[in-house]
Amino acid sequence: MTNKEKFNIIYKHFARPIADMKITYNNSALTIEAGVVNSKVSKCFENLYKALEEQLNNYRQ
Repeated sequence: MTNKEKFNIIYKHFARPIADMKITYNNSALTIEAGVVNSKVSKCFENLYKALEEQLNNYRQ
């Protein structure tokens, strides 16, 4: 499997959905209005996204 194929799998199935969930969780009117945004959960989304970015960067080289 090529690096491009690996990149596409990770990006399409993991990185992009995680980024979308992170943004929705932190910025959704529903979560903000309900007061359910937890800083630990926000940090977990951020750390997971950073780890996936590192993995994607390895496939870009």
